[in-house]
Amino acid sequence: MQYYTIYPHEGYGLPVDFELLPQKLKELCYSTYAIGKWHLGFCADEYLPQNRGFDEFYGTYTSGVDYFEKTSRDPLTDESAYDLHQNKKKVKPNENKYLSEQCLEKATRYIDKHDTDTPLFMYYAFQLTGSPLQVPQDKLDQFSHINPERRAFMAMASVMDDAIQSVVDALEDKDMLDNTYIVFLSDNGGEVTKGGNNWPLRGNKGTLYDGAMRTPAFVWAKPGTGLMSTGGNVASGFMHAVDWFPTILSIAGGTNTDVNMDGKDQSLMLLEDVSVHLRTEFLYALDESMNAANKRAYRFGDFKLIEGEPSYMYPVRINDDTDDVFVLPYGAVSPVITNYSPIIPVPGEPVPQPAPAPSVPQTLLYNVKNDPTEQNNLAGNFRVYVLILSSKINMERIKGVESLKLNETAWNKDVALYNEMIAGGVWMPGWCSAISL
Repeated sequence: MQYYTIYPHEGYGLPVDFELLPQKLKELCYSTYAIGKWHLGFCADEYLPQNRGFDEFYGTYTSGVDYFEKTSRDPLTDESAYDLHQNKKKVKPNENKYLSEQCLEKATRYIDKHDTDTPLFMYYAFQLTGSPLQVPQDKLDQFSHINPERRAFMAMASVMDDAIQSVVDALEDKDMLDNTYIVFLSDNGGEVTKGGNNWPLRGNKGTLYDGAMRTPAFVWAKPGTGLMSTGGNVASGFMHAVDWFPTILSIAGGTNTDVNMDGKDQSLMLLEDVSVHLRTEFLYALDESMNAANKRAYRFGDFKLIEGEPSYMYPVRINDDTDDVFVLPYGAVSPVITNYSPIIPVPGEPVPQPAPAPSVPQTLLYNVKNDPTEQNNLAGNFRVYVLILSSKINMERIKGVESLKLNETAWNKDVALYNEMIAGGVWMPGWCSAISL
């Protein structure tokens, strides 16, 4: 799963010998539901949500799905097909319905019909606020004071807010909220050229700066239920995405038995004592693919090391009240915008990108605690830290396995069946064989 996401034409998915969280929760007698974006492979039945532990699935197999037409396009092959499914069946097209509205209706219906004698796990993966930037006009009009591209993004965020409230209301109406944990998280920072804004953190989605990697998250339970003793507190300890599996499993009453799992059970920090810090280090990325910039990053304590090319664009800030996109050159020592020429987007066209700076160092070391905007490169002054963190990256490299994305011979893709699917106009499984590692 390394080196970028799965494109629709690629004949692989999350290897089927990995046991996923919903499969472990089924052992605890949970009813399991997946809503929204899947994007973990669909070319074989074995990759689909209902074969990875979910009782019910309603959503999309791919990414970048048009919110009204429910189609997505493969950016490499330029092939487009319909993508909205309930379990394995295509959902009847309805261009008058907004995708997120349809997903919300299904989520609340699942809650309403749920047997409360059985515990429930719902994975609700919003495509919001991801591209394309599309939203019903009435929502867009509520943000008419914001510049056009940012306006659509904020309107989409508002739709997501409303959807979350509707889910909470549905749980309350079902008398389930008093015994429910809600976990809210994101997979990456914002795409600045598509309405996102990570300011004051440096970087854009797809970079190795913390604006791309550090995202907000929270765990919520209804006050007065006794489910949490840390309500209203901020946990400052490290938590990595891989920690959610053992953490949620522990909260649900299960135990992780996978000795090879990288994740740590962070339930004590989140629910009881925010001073408990189990993690002191983690790998940000190890990308050495032949088609991407050679880039690696590791965090150890307060220090973060970036090796290779950290970014395909500079730190960016969008002014919410104008059409201006400000671009900071590498080496800017202050997050304050002064004396920089704005790039003015042309309506309906992508924001122009500055050329990469050839002077960006290939080794960057930041004390992220003291320098959260990653402006002061300490690599020349703290060479010992560079060596320590670089050796940790090398250890991760030794443990790594070959990327399926780069190993097309392992895909077992049936080109004739794939072409037949494309001719049918719907992204569907049945044109590859599932892979185990």
